[in-house]
Amino acid sequence: MRFVVRILGWLTGALALVVALGTVAGRLGALVGLAGAVAATLWQWLWLPRSAHAAFEAGAFARAARRYRILGLLAGTRTRERAALLSRVGCCVALGELAGAEALLARIDPASLDVAERVV
Repeated sequence: MRFVVRILGWLTGALALVVALGTVAGRLGALVGLAGAVAATLWQWLWLPRSAHAAFEAGAFARAARRYRILGLLAGTRTRERAALLSRVGCCVALGELAGAEALLARIDPASLDVAERVV
């Protein structure tokens, strides 16, 4: 249910941006609002995951963990939320924060993991 709420919240925010700017600035404002909503969606679904992975690969684990946290908060599916959480566990381990990694792992039900997720 929380994923439906997240997706509806995102869509509502995008629509509100278009309507608000359209009300204030007319047709041009609506187009700017639409461009902003599309840009924000692309940021969330394309740039943010790639940026988090690039930061992890570059050894910037704290930065990667922050980006994975945002990904988890904005996740539209249970799988994407778990992937972000497992990536945060990897960041904690890489930073030597084993207690933090254990706390994050405790939030995951092992029976709900896919085969690829169990390997991590």
